[in-house]
Amino acid sequence: MMRIGGNMTKYNVERWEATKMWQATPAAYEPFSRRGRNKNIFMGKGTIATYLSHVSLMKHISESKQGVYFILEDDILPKFSQWADEAMCQIRELPKDWDVYKFGFFGGAGGKGDCKEIQEAGKFSCFLHKHSFKYMGNQGYALTPKGAAKMLEHLQDMPVMDIDGAMMSGQAWGNQGSKIDANYYVARHTMLQHDQSYGSERMHANGGRAFMDKMAMDCDMAQKQELCLEEYKQNHDNEEGRESSWEAKKRISRHFLKTGKMPWEVASNNKAVGKDWSRMAALV
Repeated sequence: MMRIGGNMTKYNVERWEATKMWQATPAAYEPFSRRGRNKNIFMGKGTIATYLSHVSLMKHISESKQGVYFILEDDILPKFSQWADEAMCQIRELPKDWDVYKFGFFGGAGGKGDCKEIQEAGKFSCFLHKHSFKYMGNQGYALTPKGAAKMLEHLQDMPVMDIDGAMMSGQAWGNQGSKIDANYYVARHTMLQHDQSYGSERMHANGGRAFMDKMAMDCDMAQKQELCLEEYKQNHDNEEGRESSWEAKKRISRHFLKTGKMPWEVASNNKAVGKDWSRMAALV
């Protein structure tokens, strides 16, 4: 993971060491969540390690000096050269009480969010006041120290689970939702995408619903063999690995396309859930 505290020559860049799978223990994550691990679903140590990578960095930022800090996952590729300047420009247009600004996410076709089902917040941004499938993924987001502290407060009242889902506002399913939300804003269009899927993601229509093509689910071994092998090792090495955003995208997408639900969304009786496409939007 990288922490950027503002073209990249004028921004200070620091690599933040990600949590390893062997470090993903209850003793490590319990200080960040009073609810503990989400026991309704199977959750691999890679998911927990990713959660810990983000929250430990948030804690570090919350104790830092004033400023804007970018958190970027290490498998991202910018969609254009001046993305950091554009992100800062959009942040300057946000309300002064903003806590989190996400500018790298899965999005829909073309990486769009377009404020569908959430509130508009100006020409470039949306207010993420509830969970939205369009804005899953944590490829890149910005925090202030105050915002990092507020998000950590929100996460205290959420179970340990996929970090991008846990960070979202307005969740109150069962007794596991948070009553404390950060002021969370998102860009209308993602500025970042996964390096492994660059140029490989294709869409096709099926009954009015957009689905992710198999091309988007597989690493491009022909073009990026070294990256793919590193990704495989990272996600399958029980000693050093952790789940990357790309691997999480594949896992969550498969689950959603099969059930119409996120992995952590289960029925009250813990039985398998079925699709309800009247309320769902495909994760693309």
